[in-house]
Amino acid sequence: MKKLAILVFFTIPFISFAQQNSILSSGDWYKLAVEETGVYKLTYSELQSYGIDVDNIDPRNLALFGNPSGMLPELLEEPHYTDLQPMAIQIIGEDDGVFDPEDYVLFFGQGSVVWEYDADQDRFQHMVNLYAEKTNYFLTVLEEAGKRIQLQQSETLAQTAIIDTLDLLIYHENEWINPGKSGKVWLGEFFNEENLEQDFSFNLEDFSLYPNGHQFYTQLMARSFETSFFNISINDVYFDTIRMNNVSPSNLYQLYKYTRFDSFFNLSENVFTVLYNYLPANEFSWGWLDCFDLNLKVKPIFTGDQMPFRSTQNMGEGSVSFYALNYSQASDLKIWNVTNPLNVSELELNIETNSVWFKIKNDSLLEFHAFNGNTFYVPEFAGQIENQNLHAFEPPDLIIVTHPNFLAQANQLALFHETEDEMSVGTFTIDQIYNEFSTGTQDVTAIRNFVRYLWEQSGDEEKPKYLLLFGDASYDYLDRMENNTNFVPTYESWESSNSVSSYATDQYFGLKELTGFGEMQVAVGRIPVSTVEDANKVLNKIQAYNSNEALGSWTNEMMFIGDDGDGNLHLKDVERLARVVDTASPVMNITKCYLDFFELIQTDDGPRYPEANATITNKTNDGVFYVGYAGHGGKVQLTHERILSIDDLSDWTNKEKLPLWVIASGDVAYYDDPGYTSLGESVFLKDDAGAIAVLSTTRATFAAANMSYTLAVIEKITDQNLQNDLRFGDLTIHGSASSNDLKWTLLGDPALKIHFPKYNVNTTALNDIAIEEFSDTIQPGSYLAFQGEILSKDEGILQSGFNGTVYLKVFAPSYIRTTRANQEGSFIQDIEVQDSILTEGTATIENGEFEIMVKLPTNYFEGFGNLKLSWYAENGETDANGYYNQLMFGGDPDAIVDGDEFLDQIKVYPTVFTDYLNIDVPQTESKELVYRVYNAMGVEIYSLKSSAVNGVERIQIPGLAKGMYILNVDIANNS
Repeated sequence: MKKLAILVFFTIPFISFAQQNSILSSGDWYKLAVEETGVYKLTYSELQSYGIDVDNIDPRNLALFGNPSGMLPELLEEPHYTDLQPMAIQIIGEDDGVFDPEDYVLFFGQGSVVWEYDADQDRFQHMVNLYAEKTNYFLTVLEEAGKRIQLQQSETLAQTAIIDTLDLLIYHENEWINPGKSGKVWLGEFFNEENLEQDFSFNLEDFSLYPNGHQFYTQLMARSFETSFFNISINDVYFDTIRMNNVSPSNLYQLYKYTRFDSFFNLSENVFTVLYNYLPANEFSWGWLDCFDLNLKVKPIFTGDQMPFRSTQNMGEGSVSFYALNYSQASDLKIWNVTNPLNVSELELNIETNSVWFKIKNDSLLEFHAFNGNTFYVPEFAGQIENQNLHAFEPPDLIIVTHPNFLAQANQLALFHETEDEMSVGTFTIDQIYNEFSTGTQDVTAIRNFVRYLWEQSGDEEKPKYLLLFGDASYDYLDRMENNTNFVPTYESWESSNSVSSYATDQYFGLKELTGFGEMQVAVGRIPVSTVEDANKVLNKIQAYNSNEALGSWTNEMMFIGDDGDGNLHLKDVERLARVVDTASPVMNITKCYLDFFELIQTDDGPRYPEANATITNKTNDGVFYVGYAGHGGKVQLTHERILSIDDLSDWTNKEKLPLWVIASGDVAYYDDPGYTSLGESVFLKDDAGAIAVLSTTRATFAAANMSYTLAVIEKITDQNLQNDLRFGDLTIHGSASSNDLKWTLLGDPALKIHFPKYNVNTTALNDIAIEEFSDTIQPGSYLAFQGEILSKDEGILQSGFNGTVYLKVFAPSYIRTTRANQEGSFIQDIEVQDSILTEGTATIENGEFEIMVKLPTNYFEGFGNLKLSWYAENGETDANGYYNQLMFGGDPDAIVDGDEFLDQIKVYPTVFTDYLNIDVPQTESKELVYRVYNAMGVEIYSLKSSAVNGVERIQIPGLAKGMYILNVDIANNS
């Protein structure tokens, strides 16, 4: 497609101010959309078709609101509008207070493309709007007179220059392809060995061009490992051959390279062709045209119907310019000063036979629009909008921005937080935000400015804390792709040619500067759903995470996964994190899934670590609070050996045990590519399993910077002073050290409170000896009778109202596990681990206290070391956890009894009893059994012999006081 546009340049003094109500809060509002820059006309019948009762309005009260077109400024310090602004319009026939059928409205509308003037280069350069192809305005009927175009008197001072040269601006740019599927830059025409030429023709016969002084500017891209070239000509007159920068074959991240070219040129004809000819180095050389601009010098002659014009000929303080525009029907001509499109004025013209002239102060660049009244543009009616008033909303704790498709689910989530957390929540659709903050036009900065508005309106203690973006995003803002997912847009970087420098970030909306340095002010998370079905699934997961069904000892578990290779870099990183956890939060039980622990298997599909895959799946299904990974990864898998891929998720069944995944690897949370559901998204979106949140990266990242980020996350998770109120979004708020951090994103609800057990399980005694006084070495085969209590974490107060169940895991002392150095670049390394469970047990908690007895296995344990007691307790509504790791263990068992398969099949129930025990005896040959009962101190208090008969044998044990006992079942003469 060829595109020709003659556009307008604007220099607008933006302002920033606060207000209590939006202009849209009352009245009837009608949305209009325009594509071209020029004068638009609204007739009686068109207003009537909008639903306006034209016969019963005072046309003097008709008003138009909008803002200057183009993308909103991105830097936080740049001034900006915070609502719709009144625009000067003209209504022909309004003076009588009646809108007659022959009356009409005129207003100046801007297209979506603007021109920027570079004073150093003395050249205009166009800027397309990357978010929208139309500009919107809002029409209403006020209770008072609307803003009108005023007459601007011709200057009476003597002119300092006569303007005889105007600047005609033409651009060509097609936004067809984004090769890296990242960033804002889209490219146009494609060149290769089979497609060497592209030409663009222009017919400017209505203009009187000067022969010289014209400027040409173009942006070209190429991907070629060897140098390639472009030749550019206008009407067969060639510019210099343009040498394209080549891409190094060793640079895996550089997709293509830019080359910019500008030159003056002459024109002898008004009809001309711009020709691009590509000279590839070989069949693998590719080129693209991004855009080109033509800055042409023309004489001041009106070309018919409508004509924008400007001149750089006489600008500066004290300048007064004399403009004369030649036109045969001069009396029909009107000229508007549209330098400020909000405050358009009509110039007082001096009319002569074949021309009009005016004088005007020319301190800065001015923009004019001339028209003869023969032809006007007609806006597109975009519908009547409901009243809204985001400006009056009390700043909430949690801001939810969603797409209308997911409004019902967003409202349910808001109610959840209001009910469960007593948070103040505001739910807003992107359309509402656009209406008040970007004139009804898509612009990602409108979301940022809305958050900033609420932030600035709030007090120091009442500022918004969390922002949830409820909906998926896409690097394609303009829906060029099928099945696009641009529901709640994200911020895309201005860099697209390099996959390391390019990024998508939601941190932009949290009032973070794009330099990468400094903290966000508002914690941001995203729920990347594209369907109502997925939205409901995520809502259910969030509610389940906060329910009593999710209580369990899995909240004591953490798993660290480390990639192999790279000089043990990733293994060292996760090992460092594990040591931080072990020191700061020893209550956590750590599983170390380091790839180099396992045997590397060569398969037809490549090298694999099946034991690592199994460890990840089994640990996930058993339940784990936190999973951390460092190493290589991508959109659909972790590591070259595929220790985790999207296919593996089908084996996950951790419905009520949803962890936080923190994945320090590039591209894993790539949520803005409609062609993929990334691994990070899949882990988060998995129905009834997966993760409650995923903190990972959207693009390629660097290990050192990732380590700094994940270390800050771990330090927050293990900070005991933060755990009572720590929410997932809080993990993203920390001092940033590099722009690498902009690539980190939270997939999940930032306001959801992380589940840490509320109370502490305190070990008080072992075998009736105060735990702090117990100094014996515990041997294998020992019976251990523990006493404990449930305490508040802050003040250590006994929770006498806590009645429930306590669970105990006894871990063997730590041991050394040695890596295998499976990959070139890896080396053998000794790692300390403590992951072997010797025994487990449960007991009843009454009035906050409990007793529990367990028997250690009789296996010989070489060496000595400290056991770790891992406690978890719950009462159906809340929970507690704790640990104790000061018990020495090791040596020979007191007695090792040879087992018997027969005894292994015997089942005893119930384990908590009042009158009798049931002994389930397997079918076998006749055996004589001996039942012995021991108290907590190991003293035998009862024994009974019985013949083993297939079936259930019931025994009664008289005279037992309330307490804990051990039943020992042996075969007679074999114990």
